[in-house]
Amino acid sequence: PTRLSHFLFTKRFLEVPISECSQIAKKVTDMKREKIEKVLDKAVEKRGCVNCTMKHEDAYFNFIPLCRRDDFVLAAEDRDFMLDGYVVFTTDNIDRIDMKEGIYNYIMRRERVSADIKVPMIALGSYREVFDTFLKYGIPVSIYTKKGFFIGNVIKAGKNNVKISYFDAGGKRFGPVKISYNDIYLICFGNRYTDIFSKYAEPFTGI
Repeated sequence: PTRLSHFLFTKRFLEVPISECSQIAKKVTDMKREKIEKVLDKAVEKRGCVNCTMKHEDAYFNFIPLCRRDDFVLAAEDRDFMLDGYVVFTTDNIDRIDMKEGIYNYIMRRERVSADIKVPMIALGSYREVFDTFLKYGIPVSIYTKKGFFIGNVIKAGKNNVKISYFDAGGKRFGPVKISYNDIYLICFGNRYTDIFSKYAEPFTGI
């Protein structure tokens, strides 16, 4: 039965023209993108918390989206009703996003967690603008990429990549290293891990 089902599925699939397959795939992608943007915009409007799973992470994050500009999103990170810094990501790196269910957002409002969030002035026009903001104000960042995790300071933001001075788990400085924007799926800043670790790592000399 398994082989027969596979044959029937394959046969049906092959009977569909390639051009039509591409149109179907695009339609599904557009529908998913539309849903993602709808959830994000609703969360921004209501200052609500969402469950967000990134394409390159197994676990989900609790984010409070603060603003969206085209593909770029600025959000605060929530950890059990406590804020822990901010994140920047693009909509195409989202695998799934849903508003938190039950009374979670009610608690967030009653405890004034979401109401008291200060929105940082981060330019969201492009990755270059985002990293230029960090460079201008000397803000340390944690960058999640397809090739690994980096924590450190921005040296230069280019057209297609960012150059940073990063440090390891022992606080030792390395770099500069170039990170392609295509490899980035999450940027964190203003959180306890990034800020406190940066205080005790080898000093950033602004290479």
